[in-house]
Amino acid sequence: MRGFALSRWRFLSAAVALPAAACGGATSPIPGPASHTPAKLTFTVPPAAAIAGAAISPAVTVAVQDSQENTVTTDSTRITVAIGTNPRSGTLSGTLTQSAVNGVATFGNLSLDRAGTGYTLTAAATGLTGANSTPFNVTAASASTFIFTVQPSTATAGAAITPAIQVSAQDVFGNTATGFTGTVTLAIGTNPAAGTLSGTTSVVAVGGVADFALSIDKQGTGYVLTATAPGLNGASSTVFNSTAFNITAFDVTTCAIGIILDQEQLVYDGGASARTLPGYSVWQSFTPGVSGTLTEIDMGFFNDMSGSGQLQVLSGDGSAGPVLQTLTVPVRGITQSPVTWNAWAVSVSVTAGLRYTFRFTPNAATLPDPYGVALGSSNPYPGGVMGTDDPSGSYRTDFDAVFRTCLSR
Repeated sequence: MRGFALSRWRFLSAAVALPAAACGGATSPIPGPASHTPAKLTFTVPPAAAIAGAAISPAVTVAVQDSQENTVTTDSTRITVAIGTNPRSGTLSGTLTQSAVNGVATFGNLSLDRAGTGYTLTAAATGLTGANSTPFNVTAASASTFIFTVQPSTATAGAAITPAIQVSAQDVFGNTATGFTGTVTLAIGTNPAAGTLSGTTSVVAVGGVADFALSIDKQGTGYVLTATAPGLNGASSTVFNSTAFNITAFDVTTCAIGIILDQEQLVYDGGASARTLPGYSVWQSFTPGVSGTLTEIDMGFFNDMSGSGQLQVLSGDGSAGPVLQTLTVPVRGITQSPVTWNAWAVSVSVTAGLRYTFRFTPNAATLPDPYGVALGSSNPYPGGVMGTDDPSGSYRTDFDAVFRTCLSR
């Protein structure tokens, strides 16, 4: 019995080893691993937001996939990435071609040099359908230097340089460093006429940009401005000039800038030796005959001088009223008869019949002490009066300045 059982067991064991054909059945292949054919590329880790010049992190990866979007882990295709959408004409740096390892190519040192919004990358390989990444942004690196984005232009001495000067902080790639909020200071670098730069010369940057409303009081050719801030490389502007103020001749009928000649006091039978000491100024009140915008104030001087001062337009009769406008203005004077007119552009709304005042405060660094203000004695103008200010107070006189006002309606 034991021998019979053993023989039967061996027989059965041999039987299961027989091919199916021997038993009259058909042959069947034994299943093996699935076969994947490379068909396309896809960004499995797309580019993320980055800083100009810095490596995009995490590293960008591109996978070789079959038509069912399975990664072909046996593939070692060489894959190349490039810029697709290029909003700022940036340059892609790093190793741009990599061989896939287990079906995936890794790009660990890619960077872009220009800040911009909406960049995309492309991936390409021979014989495969390429891929486009999702959009991403690049921001500027830290500020390193300055550039004059609006250069100073030639202007009349003492008048505002227009358009306003603009200085921008930039990173090493020339991008505006929008994160810079430091204080930028402008100064005269090349000073051919010993001029003085007036206005707010130190400005806090907003979004990496600082705007300046400035003037230079002396006529000269070849001025240059400089821009500086702690820790950054400075910059120099292009060369510009400061021209002489256009002095008009004595003219009793025409306003040089305005449209309507409104008020005027043309009696010139005396002169005031006005002081340039701190706290000294002269003023003239006047009464508009029409309502509108005061566009020009003309004032007469009589001695040789060249400099600047502050012009204020105030509400009310005298220098104690609310200030409506303050300007830095150029002043020119020539010893002549009858008077040298200086025409200054202003912009103030005025109402007919109300009293207003303009006040001139000299720049002591630019005008002689004293300087000559043309006047009419015995208060010939009925709509106002001339006055003076000094450190002790404000005083009305019995005179009137030689002046004109012009309006537009």
